[in-house]
Amino acid sequence: MGLMGRESLGRDRGMMFVYAEDQILSFWMKGTLIPLDIIFINGASVVVDVQTMRPEGETAPNLPITRSAAPARYAVEVNEGVAAECGIEPGVVAEIRRLT
Repeated sequence: MGLMGRESLGRDRGMMFVYAEDQILSFWMKGTLIPLDIIFINGASVVVDVQTMRPEGETAPNLPITRSAAPARYAVEVNEGVAAECGIEPGVVAEIRRLT
């Protein structure tokens, strides 16, 4: 479900999607009310793509599909503008810590 239905997201919050292997990832904004940046990261922890996704209400009735520009293992959704504010762009190495 991702962030569907949420009316807000804290500036220091986000959602991470984890996949078993690197692949082209696809997302859409069905039922999503807030604009988001999506950061795609590969299995070597390198950012391979960053895109901004618009809320469903701004794009309906045609919901665009956002696909990673390169295979990725992780997708991180944050508030629109956060990626740029934090200097997150393709080529940046992410630090991914596993919580157990």
